[in-house]
Amino acid sequence: MIPTREGPWLGYRKYEASAMTYATTTGTKIAVAGDFRAGFVIVDRIGLQIEVIPHLFGANRRPTGQRGVYAFWRSGSKAVNPNALRYLEVK
Repeated sequence: MIPTREGPWLGYRKYEASAMTYATTTGTKIAVAGDFRAGFVIVDRIGLQIEVIPHLFGANRRPTGQRGVYAFWRSGSKAVNPNALRYLEVK
């Protein structure tokens, strides 16, 4: 039987993040484990702000004859229960 990476890990559902690394250098954080539903909150501000840019400029600082749109969306996140999450660091 070939082992797979499916199923729970230490009783938790698992997700992979590209921000984590496989390096073995001292001080490198290689994994985060815990209950994200109880310890981590992501909040989005209601509404998207859009501003029209009437004239876009190129690398030579001359108008390109195009219009643009600048969109602004605010969101934030916080660990509300730091004891619910732990990270593994190489020592």
